[in-house]
Amino acid sequence: MDTRSLLSFVLLLVLVTSAFPQQPTGQLADDVVKITTNLVQFDAVVTDKDGKQVPDLKASDFIVLQDGKPQKVT
Repeated sequence: MDTRSLLSFVLLLVLVTSAFPQQPTGQLADDVVKITTNLVQFDAVVTDKDGKQVPDLKASDFIVLQDGKPQKVT
């Protein structure tokens, strides 16, 4: 087989094998990722009935609930 034929064969082989996507293994499908969060930061803008911002609020002025349970606000 000459070099040109070999190169053509290798190119054909690469094209054919890349046309079929790889299937995930059973182990990857069974993996579970669990994430725990200890801090959630969010901004709040409070306005009065006239739409003006209420300044100088403290953490004690808010109640934050997660699944119906009060959470510590700092």
